[in-house]
Amino acid sequence: MIALVISGVVIGCVYALIAAGYAIVYRTTGVLNFAQGSFVMLSGMACSWLITSEGWSYPLAALGGLVLTIAAGAAIWMLVMAPMLIRRLGIGLAVIATLVVSYALTDAVLLWQGPDPRSLPAIQPTWQFHLGSTRVSSGQVYVIVGMALILLLLSAFLKYTPLGRATRASAADHETAQLLGISPVRVGGYAMCIAAAVGALGGLLITPIQFTSASGAVQLALYGFVAAVLGGFGRLSGGVIGGLVIGVLQELVARYISTAYSDAITFAVLIAVLLLRPQGLLGAPDYGRARRSRSSHNRMNRKVHHASDVSHEGQPARTS
Repeated sequence: MIALVISGVVIGCVYALIAAGYAIVYRTTGVLNFAQGSFVMLSGMACSWLITSEGWSYPLAALGGLVLTIAAGAAIWMLVMAPMLIRRLGIGLAVIATLVVSYALTDAVLLWQGPDPRSLPAIQPTWQFHLGSTRVSSGQVYVIVGMALILLLLSAFLKYTPLGRATRASAADHETAQLLGISPVRVGGYAMCIAAAVGALGGLLITPIQFTSASGAVQLALYGFVAAVLGGFGRLSGGVIGGLVIGVLQELVARYISTAYSDAITFAVLIAVLLLRPQGLLGAPDYGRARRSRSSHNRMNRKVHHASDVSHEGQPARTS
């Protein structure tokens, strides 16, 4: 049982990092970025390719995988998401576009490296200890500690740096942020790059202890989305709780029921949360609600004024 819980916590940490990437982009733009799972896959696959095919050292290859993933995130923003948001084509179309981009990245990596799963050398130094009769490896500890450090640094960045404060201001109210000189499009691009970096670090942490393949990107994105919804969408701590719960649940279901039911039960949890507690376990606020309410209010006011003008135009002129 302890081994299953530890294994679930490790994979849950990766789901938590994916959920954090969702939260960063969603809080800034209101868009669900389903390419987030591709960032985890891309960094691990790129790092492995640089080591095995190009002969790069492990640290340099890891840096190369990180840079390539951030560049991919920036390209997705500049070529796909930003033009759609600038032209006001709608949040729904932008979400669909990120899902299409995720499949496109999967096909590109399949053409580049093939369908075979890849792994990375163990992060040094390696060691292990026993928790009762369960062996805990250094790689598992690195994933857990790395996830905690990444999210702590990300939280401090959002809270204390000027760019972080600009991101939170844009998340709270686009119109007011623009009046203060903050460009939501530019800040959204920064948020996309940060989300790509978070996903890339997750891929570099998990690939040494678990195989990564191109075909797993969409699945990772869906599990990360379930974790974000379960914990409370838009809240980093909620993503951590949701990711750990989903990771442990999957391991227990696979061990005591069947691996065939792992996905079904995971998505059943998502449906139950959406029906019973749509705000998530931690009750995170909907950062897009204020923007949507204000937009709806402004549209309603314009309609009322337009109707008032039409009615006044249709009335006969008064004579004294």
